[in-house]
Amino acid sequence: MKKTISVLLSVLIAISVFSIGAFAAETEPTRFEKWISNHEVDNELAVKLNVRAGGYLMGFIKANAYFKGDNFAMTIDFNGREIKMVAEDDDLLIFLTKIPFMHYRMKAEDVFGSGNMDFSDFSFDREYELVIEERTFWVEEYTFESDGEKYQMSAYFEGDELKKITVGQNIADMDIELEFEILSYEVDDKMFKMPFISIDVTFLVDILLKFGLL
Repeated sequence: MKKTISVLLSVLIAISVFSIGAFAAETEPTRFEKWISNHEVDNELAVKLNVRAGGYLMGFIKANAYFKGDNFAMTIDFNGREIKMVAEDDDLLIFLTKIPFMHYRMKAEDVFGSGNMDFSDFSFDREYELVIEERTFWVEEYTFESDGEKYQMSAYFEGDELKKITVGQNIADMDIELEFEILSYEVDDKMFKMPFISIDVTFLVDILLKFGLL
């Protein structure tokens, strides 16, 4: 699961800064390529994360991810208890929004994986029209490899507007699909700010975890 999230975050980061250069110049541009080339945004993207296992929505986790330039933040709601992650260099500072004056520091790679992805094998497979709950989408499917594993990505459009992307992988004979619905092309800078005063409790928490007290 962590690797699949890492791959999808890589795709999102690439989209947010419009840096995908994996399409052959001699072929007719796809709708996804045209969107990347023509859609003018200021390197900003806010998305909602949905996780599906075997086609069923896993509703225990609600998460939003925010990108702006080199900034990244994520909020995760566990049954009404919200955790926020804010990127700082190669780390993630994690805190409960109801207790913002304490934070825990983790390596981003430990949470999401390396996030390193080679788009050179990013290839277009097929396109088709799909009706979901009386909404008509144009779907384009792509395949790419990351660290020797193949993934399928689907881009869903209403007209020329990209609405969501999905990346799927088979894990333990179960199809896991991560879906990002685009919420906004503008992100408030406050999403990436830590509280004015926050104490780093990483050392204390690690000790408590080591002795099984947490």
